[in-house]
Amino acid sequence: MKTKVELRAILKEYLEKNEYEGLVNVDLECGCSLEDLMPCDAPCVNCEAGHKERQGINKEFDWIIVPGKKDKRKKIPGRYYPDYFNGLVPWDSESGK
Repeated sequence: MKTKVELRAILKEYLEKNEYEGLVNVDLECGCSLEDLMPCDAPCVNCEAGHKERQGINKEFDWIIVPGKKDKRKKIPGRYYPDYFNGLVPWDSESGK
């Protein structure tokens, strides 16, 4: 008897093991987190592993998925950090954003 192995389970295991937080397709402006992985039930060859970032320009959502791994470097007050939509953004030491 064959065991059915779902693509979703294989992909979720890989993403968790490699410290990703979801998938993103920037061409379609589509993203999903590990908590609700592939709700479309149609993974695309253009989907790529990504991480969550706070949404900077549109407060409709708390976060978005962007390509690549999260930058784990600590933000330094008075410095700039990369923002997916806005380029380099000054770090606000009071709010921590």
